[in-house]
Amino acid sequence: MSSEPPPCPSSAASARKPIRRNPGRHAHKGRQMVHADDALFVADPEALTRKRTGIVYDEVFLQHQCERCPERVIAECKRCEELDILSSSCTRVPVRPARMDELKAVQPRSVAEDTVGGTVDLVSKIAKGQLQNGLSLVRPGSTWFDLAVAAQAALNKALKSSAIDSESEKEPLGLYWGLPVPPCPPLSPLEPVDPTTWETIWEAISRFGEDRLISCFLTSAFVKPLSALPPEGPQPPFPTKDTNPGPPTRAMPIEKVSSCFPLPVPGGPQQPARVAYVFDPSMEGHESMVSHPENPNRVRRIMENLTSTGVAQRCGHVPSRPATDEEVLTVYDASLLDIVKRIKDLKPSEQLSLGESLDSIYVNGQTETAARVALGSMLNLTDWVIQGGKGHSGLAVIRPPGHHAESDEPSGFCFFNNVAIAAQRALDDHLLKRVLVVDWDVHHGSGIQNAFLRDPRVLYISLLLFLGGSFYPEGQGGAIPVVGEGSGEGFNVNIPWEQTKMGDPEYIQAFLGTVLPICYEFNPELVLVSAGFDAAVGDPLGRCSVTPACYGVMTNLLCPLAEGKMVVALEGGYNLASISSAMTLCAKALLGDPPGRLDCNKMKQSATAVLRGASAVQAPFWRLVFRQPPR
Repeated sequence: MSSEPPPCPSSAASARKPIRRNPGRHAHKGRQMVHADDALFVADPEALTRKRTGIVYDEVFLQHQCERCPERVIAECKRCEELDILSSSCTRVPVRPARMDELKAVQPRSVAEDTVGGTVDLVSKIAKGQLQNGLSLVRPGSTWFDLAVAAQAALNKALKSSAIDSESEKEPLGLYWGLPVPPCPPLSPLEPVDPTTWETIWEAISRFGEDRLISCFLTSAFVKPLSALPPEGPQPPFPTKDTNPGPPTRAMPIEKVSSCFPLPVPGGPQQPARVAYVFDPSMEGHESMVSHPENPNRVRRIMENLTSTGVAQRCGHVPSRPATDEEVLTVYDASLLDIVKRIKDLKPSEQLSLGESLDSIYVNGQTETAARVALGSMLNLTDWVIQGGKGHSGLAVIRPPGHHAESDEPSGFCFFNNVAIAAQRALDDHLLKRVLVVDWDVHHGSGIQNAFLRDPRVLYISLLLFLGGSFYPEGQGGAIPVVGEGSGEGFNVNIPWEQTKMGDPEYIQAFLGTVLPICYEFNPELVLVSAGFDAAVGDPLGRCSVTPACYGVMTNLLCPLAEGKMVVALEGGYNLASISSAMTLCAKALLGDPPGRLDCNKMKQSATAVLRGASAVQAPFWRLVFRQPPR
């Protein structure tokens, strides 16, 4: 496996009957294309990059001798050093005596405490965006007082920078959330604290992605309740919906499974990468002879943005390769492969005629190469994520897209169904039992749905623009009642919007109220995202208004599933500014950067009706979701 990224550019097919749109009629996916401004607002990547954690600690705290001896702090810091947390993940904030003006802002004190000044500086650095969050290991002193001084100092600086008049400064600002206990409750003797307590604290801090401040003061009153935590190790998952194991599967050869090598992050520490991307310039060869929305500039612009923002440099690179005939036939009939293989032998006029005879398709001499490399790259990345284990994820910058491709013919700009074949590979070669496919492309992924309509091992969830079946691909395949067939009943979820201009409020509500509850009960072992960005604001085909930041948030919401094993694969999306920004924010979500803020205050009434309808139809299939409250 090569660690060098490419240069940045300037099972047999199923015999079941698929759900089709009206026969004998080509929908022409791009016929309603509208002009869109490509110069859209792109979120500042620096503002959405996760920063280091600050820590306040000094050996001077050990000089204070009392009944609660300094070994408390020594044990905490020693454990942090054993885990290599302080040097690798934290920035030291030096301690200093608190100034009298800082103390008097909250309560007159006769002596400035050494424990307060460092906490004030820590909060100040977090408020300025220099640190992501912080931990204060201080003694002696009242943690309530330390927090109050730090909070008041931050408020005073904010008021001064905002030029607020002195009278308004007297108004109470901020929020204090405390326990109804005396300021200095009596302390009872403690049992020795289990080492898992410290690991629990750091694990909690590392899992916060949207935080602005975590300030943990490890007093004995705080540590004692933690001693009652459950033992170390993963907790039992949600009850998983029973799935049909299906027919016996063939195991991947051992030499194939063991071919995963650590990927160094360019420019960073030499450690295995947990996030990787795949891209190959040869996919740019597939190009229409006339102006077309699905063109090579899509992946060029994405790679340029990933590189210019420094995201690509933070990721590993998985090499690309062309897919074999055997891999294509995992899901498809031989007739589809025959169509694609004979394209390169046709004259340009014959290629044009072939494209016009198919549904929303164009071809040229490089189409087969691009389609094979897109599929092979997706399979390579999927293998890398599964073999890498917990926390590994990937970004597939590939084209042409695939989620419309049927078992016997290309359609809707798609040739080989990259995500569907990757899901089948995960089931057959890696012996996974549960694969989740989330498709947020504005067009219904009819090809993926038809591939797994009877398979309970694959949960397919599609958020699509439906408009009563009049939006591409026309027909009722994306309707709410289509829930799967046979043993696959209940493993197909469609959320079909009946109105254009759906945006962040509708998509986030769909995720929180319907998508995520079902996903958690399904408990997948792998998450594949058909990441079409044609629902994004400004897209010439999608007629919706999802912001790039929302795609990052949705990716962030999916990250806890399958122990983080996820592949985000490019599908549609034709506004270059939108797709490059959206794909970059998805990558940053995989890297653990905090997501952007969304405006989700106003939700369309028609979306509420759709979500209620989808929930009602899915209710019989899921034990934990949509359960009626007791009367």
